[in-house]
Amino acid sequence: MKLIFLISLFFLSIHSFSDARETSFWFYGGMSLPEHQTNRINSDGFLTLFDSAQTKGKFVYPEMNPGYSLGFKLGIDLSENAIFYGGFSFIKYPKSRIMLMNEANNDTLAIFGLQNTVIPIAAGIKYYLIRTFGDIYADFSLAYNFISLAIDHEKYNSKVPLSAIDTQSRIGFSVGAGIEIPIDVFIPFLEVNYSQMNYIARGANEPERIALNLMLGLRF
Repeated sequence: MKLIFLISLFFLSIHSFSDARETSFWFYGGMSLPEHQTNRINSDGFLTLFDSAQTKGKFVYPEMNPGYSLGFKLGIDLSENAIFYGGFSFIKYPKSRIMLMNEANNDTLAIFGLQNTVIPIAAGIKYYLIRTFGDIYADFSLAYNFISLAIDHEKYNSKVPLSAIDTQSRIGFSVGAGIEIPIDVFIPFLEVNYSQMNYIARGANEPERIALNLMLGLRF
């Protein structure tokens, strides 16, 4: 409900400022290439079990595979070359198979899958640097990110102190560049951006969640 309320409030605010201004809509999808720490649990790489021996386990993570993203933006012209926009997207990464190994003897203590989903609500500015056959722009935005880490146990261990789902709200940013090809009714575009999802309010043992995003879409 909180997420729905924020999205609704966000777009109502943009709409209220859009009177007598040119508006644009963007729909896009693409690939999100995560940095290796993006799909990790909040820890320093180790976990102490709830047992009498205080067994210490270490996490073993696989290589991170690309995820996908889908999104929508609504923008209003600030000037001939600048557009202010707001939008939201849905980013999902493939489930990772993670092992918790005994630090002392390397025995397997637990195996589980970790699914990372991120929903950013963003506000930013596109600034057009070159307007020719292809309009080249720079893009900067701030985002309020809803991050969900869902755990699915493959080899269950009741002494492992992990919740089935961990949700976090963090503030991040993205910087990027793109090109639009003006056509009569709609404008296809290609954009690449660097996204830092938990730049503000990140916990002491929380890994940085970073991705490089490649997006294709249409502007109306």
